[in-house]
Amino acid sequence: MYRVSPFTYMVSGLLSAGLANNIVNCAPNEFVHFEPPQGSTCGDYMSPYIDVWGGKVANPNATSDCNFCTVATTNKFLANISSNYSDYWRNFG
Repeated sequence: MYRVSPFTYMVSGLLSAGLANNIVNCAPNEFVHFEPPQGSTCGDYMSPYIDVWGGKVANPNATSDCNFCTVATTNKFLANISSNYSDYWRNFG
């Protein structure tokens, strides 16, 4: 019944219009803290993961005490709840 309800598409259109294409700034308590392998920077260590799953490193040139935010843009959040910006006009209408 989720897809049958017009409310589903209205909310998706409103979320897509209001939240899409913005940068996420994580609060200090939302960061994942870790140590990279010796001789590696935080950015170098996390780049393969970020290429596949997204996110961002707050201190990419650091060699210790890395801070990783799992979401870099609002589009990633919207995709998780099936509110893609590409469907904005269809859902809003």
